[in-house]
Amino acid sequence: MIDPLTPMLLVVFSAVIYCWHLYKVRGHRDLRILIAVFMPIAIIIEFIGVYSGAYEYIWRNYLLNSIFVAFGWISNIYPNMHVAMMLIEGKNYYRKKTIPIRRNIMIGFLTGIFAVLYDLFLDPIAVHLGIWTWNVPTHWYGAPLGNFIGWWLIAFSSTSTYILLAYPNRKYRLELWIPIMVIIDIVFIVLMLGVFGQILTLMLAGP
Repeated sequence: MIDPLTPMLLVVFSAVIYCWHLYKVRGHRDLRILIAVFMPIAIIIEFIGVYSGAYEYIWRNYLLNSIFVAFGWISNIYPNMHVAMMLIEGKNYYRKKTIPIRRNIMIGFLTGIFAVLYDLFLDPIAVHLGIWTWNVPTHWYGAPLGNFIGWWLIAFSSTSTYILLAYPNRKYRLELWIPIMVIIDIVFIVLMLGVFGQILTLMLAGP
């Protein structure tokens, strides 16, 4: 089992680098939006997952778990979002003031795909090192298939909401719309996990 301090330092250090990059290319407003959107979604969804007993982290402490997932999801989503935005909007996407809804959805979709591809390698390694442990039936080197659906949903929702508010097509009062969108995202993610969870259960149950 890995030393618990090592993964914590890795995700915090990488998240700080990504936040610094966003601050340099888009400024403090977009950085505040990213943190205010990504972190609450990550913490609440992960809390639901741990509380349900589906998995547990190496720290077994809510505060440490929250720090890890808050910084960890920035580390997971931001580079994938960056690549997706470059592919859809071009390498100078950060100079744009608005991004249409249709391309926003495309970026969110691609970010989710990239995040899942990344987790296909990350999750087996993390399970092997004992960073987290699954307490449900697994299908991919120690990880359940539903986990990858969750990764796609969180990456898609977080990215789309960030772009909606950071590259707006209309003026938003951030103090109002950030909590509204975060709540909508969390409800959407939980509902979709429930729907796809039932579908996977039926598919895996067989005839």
